[in-house]
Amino acid sequence: MTEYSMDENGEIFKDPATSDDLSKWANEYHEKYFSGTPEPTIKTAFTSEPGQAGCFIPAHGSVLIPQALAGFEKACRIVLLHEMVHIRLFLENGDADPEHGDRFKAEINRLFSSGAYGNLL
Repeated sequence: MTEYSMDENGEIFKDPATSDDLSKWANEYHEKYFSGTPEPTIKTAFTSEPGQAGCFIPAHGSVLIPQALAGFEKACRIVLLHEMVHIRLFLENGDADPEHGDRFKAEINRLFSSGAYGNLL
């Protein structure tokens, strides 16, 4: 849940996203945009590895989001949706399409048409 805090100067700011936020958003997105596919048991977490982009690791059943994005909810959500496309493609036939080919692009277009990115871009 999004929380707000106040700094020493009295400025209000949104707290960074948490792993629980990622999990909640993933469940919401699965229900809204990925229904009809099996609900995967995926662990969501932040990674602090330098230069790490978001990634889906099928062998571990996990999605990693760069910790540097935690303060940017919309960016976290965009990366999460991106990785959820890889999950869907992996569940369909064991190929997550890491090269972002035609299957991946078609799925991104479907999400865009469905409004998934409406308030994120």
